[in-house]
Amino acid sequence: MIVNPAELSPSQYGFFVEYLHTAFLLAVLIGYLYFRRTHVSPGGSLAVGYLSAGLFFPLNVLATIGIALISFVVIHFVVLKIWLPRPRRIFAIGLFTGVFMGFLWLVVVDGLVENTFEIVTGLALVGVIVPGMLCNSFNKQGVLKTLVPLAWMIPLATGGALLITWIISQVVRTSAAENLFEPTKSNTVGLFALSAVSVISAILVQEGPLARFNLRTGGYVTAGLIVATAGDLRYFGLILLVSLAVWGVGELFTHSTPLFGKDRFILLVMLSFSFAILFELIILNFWDAPFNGAENLVYCVLPALIANDLLQYRPRRVVPGMVISVMVCAILSGILFGFTGELVSI
Repeated sequence: MIVNPAELSPSQYGFFVEYLHTAFLLAVLIGYLYFRRTHVSPGGSLAVGYLSAGLFFPLNVLATIGIALISFVVIHFVVLKIWLPRPRRIFAIGLFTGVFMGFLWLVVVDGLVENTFEIVTGLALVGVIVPGMLCNSFNKQGVLKTLVPLAWMIPLATGGALLITWIISQVVRTSAAENLFEPTKSNTVGLFALSAVSVISAILVQEGPLARFNLRTGGYVTAGLIVATAGDLRYFGLILLVSLAVWGVGELFTHSTPLFGKDRFILLVMLSFSFAILFELIILNFWDAPFNGAENLVYCVLPALIANDLLQYRPRRVVPGMVISVMVCAILSGILFGFTGELVSI
């Protein structure tokens, strides 16, 4: 069943948003624990969370997996037959293919379901890179090793999230999400374009002509979202404050207890979610303007991506890479404004 957030009552929308966040976190934790035990990754740290949270629109989940499979076939049976790139470039090719196929999917599905773009706006921003993450796992460990865990993790996380959210709603009876979030319409085509260009520019910075400088961009979609939030100080401030807070706490924690790879990233994701909700409550008191609930997942994850790069590569390599990527996305935003007369914004 497809859920359209715009058609929900405030209480229903609050329940829906709480479910999204719970499903995402629960799925990420399940995927992490499974990886720790088996060393098999269900498509990366974020993929299972995105797919579980996105199950309110089942076609989007199936299409994401389908796009990843198509990308895998293209790389495995076409690219690798004529070229043997380095592993990171294989990952970059998978991301690029996923972005292109994802755009085609959104165009097709827009003709099938009314207001589909509005339904999937927030999750689609993270989903821009999920097909590439899944494709990377297909290439590294095989299709079945990736899909079989996902086949039980997604329903487990979804069912668990619904149960947890329902229990909380029955016990607490009131929801902070009702006042903190509301469904809003965004320029979804423009946001997807910015996200796609952000991914491509990050690939070029990290794996292209500037690869010798070993720059990083704080995440593949980060630059596009920063440009999209430039016109709304709430979101821009949220990204900045949460990123600095997560980075600072991460620095303190890793100095006493060194963490690497998924261990560090899971910690950063949990910190990012906690700080994001805290700062949103504070910001709401000043602006008295609710945030978009579905898109909020993006802003709970994004600071963790930025902080992870800052911890691993240090600001001297992250900041220049982010600046370059932001400039590219800003140019695209200006071009889109010239054609449409509308700024791409959240």
